[in-house]
Amino acid sequence: MTARTIRVPDHVADWIDEQVADGRYATKDDVIVELVEQAMAPHIDWTNDPALLEAIAEIERGEGIVVTDIPAFFDDIEKRASEATARGDKIPDDLRY
Repeated sequence: MTARTIRVPDHVADWIDEQVADGRYATKDDVIVELVEQAMAPHIDWTNDPALLEAIAEIERGEGIVVTDIPAFFDDIEKRASEATARGDKIPDDLRY
């Protein structure tokens, strides 16, 4: 990975610090990387993404999950991500997106 230095306005730096302090991300770098990846998403050819293709295959094989309580589902994801951050673990990909 290449190290880069970026400058952001104070209000942006404060927001990034809050995301880490609140446990949403493990590091400031994680905040930036996720936001850049989200910005890149519309420009990525997802049809050739092996992870996405495997996820689609799993759904087609009936290996997906049924979610009937959306708020509870997202509350659980947020709780598990916060717990991982509190332990100093990297937030698993299945909790990040």
